[in-house]
Amino acid sequence: MTKFEEHPGRAMSLPGGFVQLRPSDVVHLIMRECQKSSQKTVAEQIGISPQYLSDILKGRREISTAVAEKLGLERVVTFVRWGDE
Repeated sequence: MTKFEEHPGRAMSLPGGFVQLRPSDVVHLIMRECQKSSQKTVAEQIGISPQYLSDILKGRREISTAVAEKLGLERVVTFVRWGDE
Protein backbone atom coordinates (compact mmCIF):
# COMPACT_ATOMS: atom_id res chain seq x y z
CA MET A 1 0.00 0.00 0.00
CA THR A 2 1.27 3.44 -0.80
CA LYS A 3 1.40 6.09 1.85
CA PHE A 4 -1.48 8.53 1.76
CA GLU A 5 -0.38 11.65 -0.07
CA GLU A 6 -3.73 13.14 -1.00
CA HIS A 7 -5.95 14.85 1.48
CA PRO A 8 -9.57 15.97 1.36
CA GLY A 9 -10.31 19.66 0.85
CA ARG A 10 -11.24 20.00 4.54
CA ALA A 11 -7.73 19.16 5.74
CA MET A 12 -5.62 22.07 6.97
CA SER A 13 -2.19 22.75 5.48
CA LEU A 14 0.45 23.64 8.04
CA PRO A 15 3.92 25.20 7.76
CA GLY A 16 6.63 22.81 6.64
CA GLY A 17 4.41 20.97 4.18
CA PHE A 18 2.47 19.15 6.90
CA VAL A 19 -1.25 18.50 6.56
CA GLN A 20 -3.50 18.22 9.60
CA LEU A 21 -6.12 15.50 9.14
CA ARG A 22 -9.07 14.86 11.39
CA PRO A 23 -9.86 11.25 12.30
CA SER A 24 -12.80 11.38 9.88
CA ASP A 25 -10.41 12.42 7.08
CA VAL A 26 -8.22 9.38 7.79
CA VAL A 27 -11.28 7.09 7.78
CA HIS A 28 -12.24 8.61 4.41
CA LEU A 29 -8.76 7.85 3.05
CA ILE A 30 -8.97 4.25 4.29
CA MET A 31 -12.40 3.87 2.69
CA ARG A 32 -10.97 5.02 -0.64
CA GLU A 33 -8.23 2.40 -0.37
CA CYS A 34 -10.89 -0.25 0.38
CA GLN A 35 -12.79 0.79 -2.76
CA LYS A 36 -9.65 0.14 -4.84
CA SER A 37 -9.31 -3.42 -3.52
CA SER A 38 -11.20 -4.77 -0.49
CA GLN A 39 -11.42 -4.31 3.27
CA LYS A 40 -9.74 -7.68 3.74
CA THR A 41 -6.80 -6.71 1.52
CA VAL A 42 -6.38 -3.31 3.20
CA ALA A 43 -6.56 -4.92 6.65
CA GLU A 44 -3.83 -7.38 5.65
CA GLN A 45 -1.65 -4.57 4.29
CA ILE A 46 -2.05 -2.57 7.50
CA GLY A 47 -1.51 -5.65 9.65
CA ILE A 48 -4.86 -5.70 11.44
CA SER A 49 -7.86 -8.00 11.35
CA PRO A 50 -10.72 -7.28 8.94
CA GLN A 51 -13.02 -6.91 11.98
CA TYR A 52 -10.75 -4.28 13.54
CA LEU A 53 -10.72 -2.37 10.24
CA SER A 54 -14.50 -2.63 10.03
CA ASP A 55 -14.76 -1.23 13.58
CA ILE A 56 -12.54 1.73 12.60
CA LEU A 57 -14.62 2.44 9.50
CA LYS A 58 -17.86 2.31 11.51
CA GLY A 59 -16.50 4.56 14.28
CA ARG A 60 -16.51 1.88 16.96
CA ARG A 61 -12.72 2.02 17.42
CA GLU A 62 -10.15 4.77 17.09
CA ILE A 63 -7.21 4.67 14.73
CA SER A 64 -4.26 3.56 16.84
CA THR A 65 -0.80 5.08 16.63
CA ALA A 66 0.50 1.83 15.09
CA VAL A 67 -2.18 1.83 12.38
CA ALA A 68 -1.53 5.51 11.65
CA GLU A 69 2.18 4.79 11.22
CA LYS A 70 1.43 1.95 8.78
CA LEU A 71 -0.58 4.47 6.76
CA GLY A 72 2.37 6.85 6.66
CA LEU A 73 0.81 9.19 9.21
CA GLU A 74 1.94 10.48 12.59
CA ARG A 75 -0.65 10.79 15.33
CA VAL A 76 -0.37 14.12 17.13
CA VAL A 77 -2.57 15.31 20.00
CA THR A 78 -3.54 18.98 19.87
CA PHE A 79 -4.86 21.06 22.73
CA VAL A 80 -6.69 24.34 22.22
CA ARG A 81 -7.85 27.00 24.65
CA TRP A 82 -11.41 28.22 24.36
CA GLY A 83 -12.29 31.80 25.32
CA ASP A 84 -10.21 34.23 27.38
CA GLU A 85 -9.49 32.03 30.37
